[in-house]
Amino acid sequence: MGIPLHEGNCREFPTPVARGVWSNPTMRTSTPTSTAATPVHVEGAGGRVPALLWSPTGDHDPGPLLLLGHGGSPTGKDDAGFQALARRFADGLGVSVLAIDGPVHGERAPAGPDRVARFRHSRLALVDPALPAAFAADWSAAVDACRAVGVGAGPLLYAGFSMGTLLGVPVVAALTDVVAAVFGVGGVPAPGGAGRLIGTVAGPAAAALADELDDPVLRGRIATEAAATLTGTDVLMLNMTLDVMFPVDGAMALFDAFPGPKRIAFWEGGHTDLGPEAISMAVDFLRGALERTVRPGGHRDDVTPVVAW
Repeated sequence: MGIPLHEGNCREFPTPVARGVWSNPTMRTSTPTSTAATPVHVEGAGGRVPALLWSPTGDHDPGPLLLLGHGGSPTGKDDAGFQALARRFADGLGVSVLAIDGPVHGERAPAGPDRVARFRHSRLALVDPALPAAFAADWSAAVDACRAVGVGAGPLLYAGFSMGTLLGVPVVAALTDVVAAVFGVGGVPAPGGAGRLIGTVAGPAAAALADELDDPVLRGRIATEAAATLTGTDVLMLNMTLDVMFPVDGAMALFDAFPGPKRIAFWEGGHTDLGPEAISMAVDFLRGALERTVRPGGHRDDVTPVVAW
């Protein structure tokens, strides 16, 4: 049984306890059967938006459209683990999956020989107050491009992890027609959390620069203000108990901002330890929301905030 952390009536989740340590949660996926990624031509207000689309194989209907937001990996949508995760959602839900590069990731990563200069440029871009609106416009352009070729005409789904949560909440708020969203390993960032997380990968110099340029208060406020507007979206949050970037209180601060219906679950471990049970929970949650949306007589569950360990 899960242990509810909120008083009052609670639904129960299977107890989420991660076993073992994983360096990249997106690698823990099933063998794909969906089609290979297909590039999508997207022109946003700021120019080309690099995008990939995964759709069911054969003559199957492309199904609804799931928007998948990647984390802070510099490779963005082209990361092998992220692409495996995209196929996991496409296969598990029978939907098409759309991903775009983050604002300074993948094909949009800053160029140049000076690694420190590139890192500084990236960090400054990520704390720009204008970024969430611009990134939401990129996503909107990508959705329009898919719908122009007959993909994603119905309700939208969203799933994002880490940066895909922090920037994804404003994206979902801006799109308005997302019926269900999964936000993984995200929340209101802890002061110094970016440096502690980046330092484990890139060393102390990068950690110090990340802390110097980070603005967790601003980023947390943008996310929570956007969360408060999601009155038509079912939300599931998946978080870790030992996350230095998004600790339990930061996750709960974001969770409390969502009006509901909403659920949250925690697993033991750090930021990169999210396991396959969480991905399966995400697939089941999105499938249920999709069935309630498209089936005649379907209905949404009553609002019950849930927290389980």
